[in-house]
Amino acid sequence: MEKTNDVYGPENLIRYHTALAFVDLLEAEGFIGNADREAIYALIARRYGIDKDSIFAA
Repeated sequence: MEKTNDVYGPENLIRYHTALAFVDLLEAEGFIGNADREAIYALIARRYGIDKDSIFAA
């Protein structure tokens, strides 16, 4: 049986939000700026297949 990738499944959402939290930490500690954070958020959303209009998007 082949396992399908559920974009809005719990495993994918946990990984997505973990990645966002790391980016938030980088911003809070001054390693990146707000514009960088927004660009990285877009890349992460694309990587995890989250639509920018989704309720799960940051």
